[in-house]
Order: sequence, then structure tokens, then C-alpha cells
Amino acid sequence: MHKKNYLLLAFVGVLLAIITVTEVGNNKLINWKPTFASQQTIPYASKGLYTRLGDIFPEARISQNTLSFYEFSKNLEKNNALNKGNSAFFLTTEYLNFDSLETAKLFDFVADGNYAFLSTEAFTGYLSDTLGVRHTPTPFITKNDIDPTKPWIINSDSIGIYFLHKAIPTAHSEFCIAKKEVEYGLKTDTKKPGFTYTPLAKNEFDQTVLLHIKLGSGAIILSSTPRMFTNFVAIYQQKQSFAAIAWSHLPATIENIYWDEYYNGNIIVDETPLRYILSLPAFKWAFYLMLAGILLYMLFEAKRRQRAIPIVVPLSNTTVEFVRTVGLLYYENANHADIAHKKITYLNDFLRTQYWLTNWQNNPEFYDLIAAKTGVNPDIVTPLFEQISQIQQKTKLTNAELTNFNQLIEQFYDQCSTQR
Repeated sequence: MHKKNYLLLAFVGVLLAIITVTEVGNNKLINWKPTFASQQTIPYASKGLYTRLGDIFPEARISQNTLSFYEFSKNLEKNNALNKGNSAFFLTTEYLNFDSLETAKLFDFVADGNYAFLSTEAFTGYLSDTLGVRHTPTPFITKNDIDPTKPWIINSDSIGIYFLHKAIPTAHSEFCIAKKEVEYGLKTDTKKPGFTYTPLAKNEFDQTVLLHIKLGSGAIILSSTPRMFTNFVAIYQQKQSFAAIAWSHLPATIENIYWDEYYNGNIIVDETPLRYILSLPAFKWAFYLMLAGILLYMLFEAKRRQRAIPIVVPLSNTTVEFVRTVGLLYYENANHADIAHKKITYLNDFLRTQYWLTNWQNNPEFYDLIAAKTGVNPDIVTPLFEQISQIQQKTKLTNAELTNFNQLIEQFYDQCSTQR
């Protein structure tokens, strides 16, 4: 085996060994960042619950929103879908700060019989001020502060949440939640006119964590526990029903569900084949190895000598030379009338096949018809066909007459709308 081949095999072997050691020692850290993304499987994303929306709302058509609520509402108005009602907008994020334009569009959306389920830990801005609702921290407790009458509270790191709806059985309405997942409650400073406020769930400190606000024909449901709508909560048997119970306060006959990916920063991008390959470690390393192999091939194999490729001269077009030779023979024999008659025959065939002109007439009306159909200037058509009429009556032509006739007929072809 050639020395270069040994070096190539050694390089590939070392590269594979490095990749193996890297992958074996690669302890993947869990990403605890709260993204609330519908297509991610990390703990604080929402793919698990997003896929269950169809079970809870079987009649709903589910789509994802990547626009601000103002632009989203404008799109609904264009499609005449804003005032149809019976739609729901789901938004889960850490911080929510609607401006005045977004707030106005949200109120229009809800008042027309739609619903907005907004879950956030920090509820601020114009929307918060307009509704008179703000977030408030959950009190810190110690083991001595645990209420023995509330058995669902396990320790000081947990907090109890219970739903207020009487139709929900007690066994399914009380939840013991890690305090880091319920760090805030909702406080209604001033109940604003035009809104009807109804608490749906509270924590053990009597802080509202789920609030129903009636507006027009629809409602806004505010939640201060966005982490309860994530994959991390969905995997626990005793917590799985929390989201379902919270969402059950919306009508089961919802027809359209819009799941927001804009306010949590998870703008969905197109999934290309290369993006998918690079997202999987095994495929990614295989792709890199392929690129390395191509590079090595270029370095070692592309240097080999190759035979010179002979230049093949393309065959010349002898048809043009033949026509030129025949034309010169006619011209040298001074058979000018025969040449002119052949040109007239060719012109006659051209007009018949391209413009359906068969009956030649020597009058101005026929000349105008030819000019109209071919697009040629009448100043060329009239003298050309008058000269044709004269040539057809002659048996001999001079050199000057043939040259003049040829110039006229070539001008005619040049201006024709159809190429010969």
C-alpha cells in the first residue's frame, strides 16, 4: 500500500477515535430555560400539552401564531374571521406587556365572542393597568408555617393550589406544586367597569392564580402559573390534569385555537433538510465526516495526472456554403429574371403559410391588407408589390433591377412580425 494511503487511514482512525471519546464523555446538560415552545421537548417547553389540545377541544382547528396580536388581529379582519366568535388565543410566556394598540385589538377580539387564555408570571403594561390586575409575589414560608389542615402541602418548598369550581371533585381540584413553579399570584387592585371578575383558582395564601374576566360575549382568562403548562409538569401523574382543568373553563366547542409563539420568542423557522441533519448528533458527525472525506479526496486524489483531452473541431455548416455557391452561379450566368421569379415564389409561399394570403391582387386595398397583417410599413409594401407585378411580365432583368428588388424584399422580411 502506498505511503500516502497509510497516512490517510491513520488520519481517519485518529479522527474517529476523537469523535468516539468526545461523544462518550459528552454528558448533555438539561436545558431548564422556560421557552414554552410548542415544538420543543425540554422541561419548560410545551410540546406535551400542545399535542393534547386536540383531545380537550376535539372540534377545534389548531394553528400557530408568529405575529404580534395587533398584526394577528389585522389578519383576522382581512379574512372576515374576527367577528365570527368561538375562537381561542393561547399565550404562555414569562413576561407580558401589551401596549395600547394590542390591548384594544385584544378587547375587540374577546368582545366578539372569542377567548384569550393568557398565562404569565409578570403581568405589566397597558393591559394590566386597563384591567386593574397585576402580579404579586407568593409569600415565603418555613416548615413551621405549614398548615396541617391542608394535607396537600408537603413541605416549605411546595405550595398548594385549588380550583374553586364546585363541579370539580375535591380529589382532582387540589394540587401540591413546587414553589418555583408558582412564584406569583394575581391581585385585582380596582375592578374596572365593563369587566366581570371571577377567581377560578387560588393558592394556599388566598392569592388568585387563575382569573376569569368577562368582556362582551367572550372572556379573558389570566393565569400566573405559566410553568404549569409545560412538559415538566405534564410528566407527573398528580399534576397532569392541572392544565386540562384550567382549560376546561373554555367552551368545549371552540372552533379555532391560535397558539402563540411570538411573545415567548419562539418564532418558528422552516425545517430544512440540512437543519434537521445538524440537529441530530449522529447525523451531524456523519455529515462532518463526509465533508472531511471529500476534502481529503481533493487533497490526495485530485493531484493525479490526467490524459490531455483532444480538441474536437465541430463540423462546419456546409449548407450555407452550398446556397452561397448556387447563388453565385445564378448571378454569374446573369439569369437575373429566374432569380427574381424564385424569390417571388418563395415570398408567395411565405405569405400563404404564415398569413393565409393566397389570392394576390394588384390594387391598393390588397397592399394595405398585407401591411396590416405583416406589420410592414406601407411605404415598403406598395413599391415592392408594384415591382413584383412588373417583374412577372418580364423575361429579362438588369443587374440594377435585381439589386433594387432584392433590397426591397429584404426590407420587407426584416419588418415582418413573423420571421421567415
